Amino acid sequence: MDQNIGIGCADLVSAMERWYDSGTKAPLEQVHAWMASDCRDAQGYLWDCLFEHPGRLEAPDISEIVAFGSCYLERCVVENSETLYADGRFSACDTLRAWFQRAWNKREEQSTTIVVLRDLLARLCCRGDEQITDVVMTAVLEHLFIQPEIREFFRAWEQEPMLASVYRDALTLSDTWDVFEEGR
Repeated sequence: MDQNIGIGCADLVSAMERWYDSGTKAPLEQVHAWMASDCRDAQGYLWDCLFEHPGRLEAPDISEIVAFGSCYLERCVVENSETLYADGRFSACDTLRAWFQRAWNKREEQSTTIVVLRDLLARLCCRGDEQITDVVMTAVLEHLFIQPEIREFFRAWEQEPMLASVYRDALTLSDTWDVFEEGR
């Protein structure tokens, strides 16, 4: 992991750290300003606050959080340049898995979120980058597909030429978890 944050981001991230350390609640205007930043390190810091410490800031609308989080995580998967504050490919995919599972467990109120995340995963797999597809399969899909209801939610991928093999391979990987659990 690169310990240096991006050029031009240091002041912004330092300000965010000072805010967090102060124990105050960030006002919505400030959260929106941070969301608008192109600094991936600041985006990572903010995403961590939104995902792990949402009570520390005035939360934007869920649609804004979903748009911000999905763009940030997609950027991390594609760029694969982990820093002290920004996720690399694998950790971003692990976060996508955790976020999908949280939303799935509240799917009646989070149905839009799970559709956005499914579409993001499809977009990542359709890039034609084998490394991205592999990490999406191993860090996200194989774990999600352990649940039959989630498999069914992704079933339309079987009909998509660029996603059918990803769907089948992820099913195979998730089935190995069943074999592993039986052997314990």
